[in-house]
Amino acid sequence: MNAIFAITPRNEPKWGRLSAPVDPEETRICMRAQSILSGGEIGQCPPLDLKQARDVLAWYTPPH
Repeated sequence: MNAIFAITPRNEPKWGRLSAPVDPEETRICMRAQSILSGGEIGQCPPLDLKQARDVLAWYTPPH
């Protein structure tokens, strides 16, 4: 009897507002920039917005 109550429409979850869509490419750009700025001397990099992240990637030249 409990299984029947578990699948009845009365037990459907109520969804709240969903967040705005996320662009995976923008997330990847921000993650790469934060990774570049984080390190032993600097420590944890604060969150960057997309414009700042693109500036960091344009500035960064890897040593190899």
